[in-house]
Formats: sequence, C-alpha cells, structure tokens
Amino acid sequence: MPSNARSSDVSCLEMLRSILRVDGDKNYELVEIFLDFENAVPSAEEQQLYYIAEAVLQRGEDLIKDVTDYEMGGYSIRNSVRDDSDAEKVKEALPKLLPFIKRTIEYYEQKRRIEQLVPDLLWELTSGPLPLEEQLQSRQAIARQFARLIGFVFEFDSIRMARAQITNDFSVYRRWRNIVTNRVKDDETCVPEGINIAEFQMFLGEMNPMLNALRHGIELFVEKHSSMPIQNTTDSLVTLIK
Repeated sequence: MPSNARSSDVSCLEMLRSILRVDGDKNYELVEIFLDFENAVPSAEEQQLYYIAEAVLQRGEDLIKDVTDYEMGGYSIRNSVRDDSDAEKVKEALPKLLPFIKRTIEYYEQKRRIEQLVPDLLWELTSGPLPLEEQLQSRQAIARQFARLIGFVFEFDSIRMARAQITNDFSVYRRWRNIVTNRVKDDETCVPEGINIAEFQMFLGEMNPMLNALRHGIELFVEKHSSMPIQNTTDSLVTLIK
C-alpha cells in the first residue's frame, strides 16, 4: 500500500467509522493475514475486475499529476478581467479558462468511476463463501487494487485541499458564461451531457471529494446487499487498512 495511505492508522480507522457509522472497536474484528501487495498476481477469477480496477488506478495516477500541476489554475486569466461588465474582455478570456474547467471535469469523472468500482471490489472481498481470512487470501490481487484505491483517495484529497482555485475557476466560468451574449460553440460548452450540474457543483465544494466517493461506494454496496452482515464489510476494510 502507498506510504501516504498508512500515515496514520488512527485517521484511517476514524475514516472507516465515519463511512460505515461504526461505533467503537468492539464492532469489528481484525483478522491477521499476510497479503502480498507487491507481487500479487490476479487469478483467473480475479482478472476481469482486476484490470477494470487497474484502468481506474492508472487514470488516477495521471490525475494526481494533473491536480498537482494545477497550482494557481486560471488565476491569471481571471485576474485579467478587472470588470465583469466589460463583455468584450470576458468573451476573450472565457475560452482561455475552458482547459482548466475540462481538467476539473476529469476529476469528477474519476469520482464517478470510484463509486461504480468500490461495490464490485467489496463484493469480491466480502461475499464469501470462505471465512474472511481465507476469502481475503484468495483474492490478494483484488485486495491489492482496493488498497491502491485507498492510497489514491488520500493522496488526491490531500492535494485538492490546497487547490481552492479549482472551485474559484468554475464559479468564474459560470458567471462569465452568463455574461457573454455570443456564447462559445456547443462543442465547447465544457460540461458533457449526462453530468448533473448540481451534483458537479457539490463535488467542487468538497475538500475530500474522493473520500466521499469511497464512502458513497461503500454505502451503495451495503444498501444493495442489506442481507449480508455489515461486519463482513467492516472487518474486511479494517483488515486491509491496518
């Protein structure tokens, strides 16, 4: 597991309790097992999901670099328009801001990928029929992917916290779009069809967007498999993070 994902066992466990509303250590059992995170190779049964997860994780690596490089974002572009009532300057500056907005949309798309992926990973890790210890040992490659996903979540969000300009850029973009009479072409509207604008704006306002995606994915799994003892999920997650 990446070192940044295990900087604090206490914070990880608190995160899990927050996700699943687990109250106190008595609600989970830590299973002592060996998982080979460095060399785990997917079995035939794991391969399909393993490579689906790998694609999400590879995209995550690209987005870590991208959000790191975001730095001041469109600050200089925003600052070039001193007065929003100057429609000509706004019209000139708006297209220059679009690349930053498109980068933000990629972050949002990753959030949606995580929400879709987490329930599938958890199903493989917790559904049995083997006891928890044997189930995790039989799905080492999937466990590795889940651990890497947790690492991505913590790393991305730690960088995102220092990038308030991401939210600022989109706020200015929306304001400028309303100001400009001759709007940009339809293929440059930036927010793809199918994206819920209200949900997207909520995502932009979150300081821990990927952690919230992880939480939502776990909640979706628990709701979908309500007949499964929740302790299967909590024990598996705590064991992986520990």
